[in-house]
Amino acid sequence: MNFTTRFTFTLAITLLGAIQLTTGAAALAETAEQTDWSGGGGVSGPVIDWTNHFSESTGASFAGAGLLSLVCVPTSPVQHTISNGLSLPDAVYPADIDGDGDDDVVAAFWAEDSVMWFENINGAGTWWGAHVVDDSMDGPREICAEDLDGDGDLDLLGAIHAGSRLVWWENINNGSSWAYHTIDGYLRSCTVVRAVDMDNDGDFDALASGVNVSGDLVVWWENENSAADWTEHIITTAPFYPRGLHHADIDGDGDQDVLVGAWNDHEISWWENPLGEVGAWIKHSIDQDFLSPYTVFGADIDGDGDMDLVGGAAQDDEISWWNNLSGDGTTWEKQIINGDTSSAHYVMAIDVDFDGDMDVLGASFSDNTVAWYENRGDASSWIQHIISNSFEGADMVRVGDFDNNGTLDAVGAAYLGQRVDWWEIVEYVDTGELTSSILDTENPALAWEDWTLDATQPDGTSLSVEARASNDADDMGSWVQLLPGDLASYLENGQQYLQYRLSLSTTDYEHSPTLSSLEFNWSNTTSAVVNPGVGAMFAPYPNPSNSGFRVSYSLHKAGNVELSVYDLAGKRIEVILDREKESGRHSLNWNASGLASGVYFLRLSAAGEVFTRQVVISQ
Repeated sequence: MNFTTRFTFTLAITLLGAIQLTTGAAALAETAEQTDWSGGGGVSGPVIDWTNHFSESTGASFAGAGLLSLVCVPTSPVQHTISNGLSLPDAVYPADIDGDGDDDVVAAFWAEDSVMWFENINGAGTWWGAHVVDDSMDGPREICAEDLDGDGDLDLLGAIHAGSRLVWWENINNGSSWAYHTIDGYLRSCTVVRAVDMDNDGDFDALASGVNVSGDLVVWWENENSAADWTEHIITTAPFYPRGLHHADIDGDGDQDVLVGAWNDHEISWWENPLGEVGAWIKHSIDQDFLSPYTVFGADIDGDGDMDLVGGAAQDDEISWWNNLSGDGTTWEKQIINGDTSSAHYVMAIDVDFDGDMDVLGASFSDNTVAWYENRGDASSWIQHIISNSFEGADMVRVGDFDNNGTLDAVGAAYLGQRVDWWEIVEYVDTGELTSSILDTENPALAWEDWTLDATQPDGTSLSVEARASNDADDMGSWVQLLPGDLASYLENGQQYLQYRLSLSTTDYEHSPTLSSLEFNWSNTTSAVVNPGVGAMFAPYPNPSNSGFRVSYSLHKAGNVELSVYDLAGKRIEVILDREKESGRHSLNWNASGLASGVYFLRLSAAGEVFTRQVVISQ
């Protein structure tokens, strides 16, 4: 809906000579505002404060602090093949390698001793071209893609397990060729690698785990001189087989801490980054009884502003998350997401359905399952969505947008099935609706004033607002569509209960209308709209209408009544009524079928006083 500016309405009302509302006593203004919908639906009301709840919604959901927009919904997974037959794919990573604006896929194949990237040729994920990055690697275990040398394209980091190396490949000419560079040529059992800015200097460093002469270790290499030089910094040699490795600012001090899952110690811990301070990394234990943690991931799972942790256990057969209760990493509480998985080899957290909370994806090796877990809002409950339960030796799952439709897809590596596939897992919603809780204003003698909203509507999107008011919360009556300005043009004064309904739509999958806040204002007494001539002019019904309106008004004393129609420019276009009327309440039907669609004003004058109501004709 194309919202007319508040200035236009103010100007039109001024041209009509609308009265200033007066009362014998001060009329105290009251406001009801909603800026947060994160609490979810199910609260029908009446409530005295909307807080962060609403009654119900379809396709519209909370999408961040103070933001409401269209979302994605789960769909039956549609599987697409990227690679089939290359032996023992161990890792996948979505990245735009050729810089053409769509997501390609990089993969490591253990038995092939090769790292390859697959070009998303048509940008729709249905036509892939295979390109060799390096086929001389001895057992590549994991890879990631970032711009390591700062030249604007994506390079690759690789953990070479059997070859005992940590390496990077320089992307030359959009993936058409690659230059090999060694970071550490003596890191035995190099298993995991992450690209992350560990020292806050603006470039990507390398975080990895492996074994050297000191034993098992977690280590990071400082990227110096645009990846021409690398300096080793050992974080710890304490964990026994640190298979799980990730990073997050756990204590909220602005630097990246390190999360470690120690397979043989059955322990998950985080290591405090001493950036800017003298001293070694400090260990903080999270869980010492998580059997064989294979994978960890840091993210704000419950949306409270601090970093939590997700982990997958090979022997405990579960995917769980740990709530950072204190916000600084000193107190943790474990909650199980799925306690019936078999050897979780990879987990990650991302907002899959764009509803503002973190969902979780997992790949379970022994039960051949790739799934995503829908966060119901505060991470207290989850809905499992199976992507595939026949993905043999599911070793890794990540996300990208491979069909360029604006939604997230999943990509996985089937170690035993010798496959790299991607799936469409959610579909875009082009319309949505949200109905608020019924608000109890606690004021049966109110006078409606105005309403405002803070919203964005990109081209191809629309957001409309309806409202209704009643003195009976069990019978709220009909909805009336609102335009910015005078709320009294739509709702009858003296109605204690208020409810609104939002409708959102888009014709462009890349954009959604968004709402940040919605506000309704009223005065605490109907005397604010009473004057010596006109007792009251009630909201025309229905409004909007394509044919006619029921217009009702009351008079304090008998006299001549004139009821006229004006357009937005203030021009009178029709006189509906001009005659003597007795005191009391009166009603008439106005046939507006001859007028074009648009906004008009009904101006009622009696005994030298006027009252104005706004109507919308929608043919």
